Amino acid sequence: MRQALWWKKDYDKEWSAMREGVRRDWEEVKRNGVALQTWEEIPANADFEDNEEAVRFGFGARRQYYGQDWDPALEEELRHAWGRDFDYFRRAIRRGWVAAGLRGLPVGDIETTSG
Repeated sequence: MRQALWWKKDYDKEWSAMREGVRRDWEEVKRNGVALQTWEEIPANADFEDNEEAVRFGFGARRQYYGQDWDPALEEELRHAWGRDFDYFRRAIRRGWVAAGLRGLPVGDIETTSG
């Protein structure tokens, strides 16, 4: 599993605790085509299991970059930390970022613009 240099062991425990809820949200959005707050549309063929690593990375990023908003500068840092194929997984990474905020973890403001 891909892991950023900044990943902390505590993030594993927190991810394990929220994983099932995030998976259910993913499936609901995929099935109904309805976005939860700032969740972007999930393509009908996008399986959670195929995107879980990216969602998990976004969750950890939200913890690591506490107090920061998702903006171009942060996105560039995340692109560097994720490495290849960032553009392909960007929406899944962002879903993890948003999910961490929606689940009440101590984070900065959620950006409400799409992108």
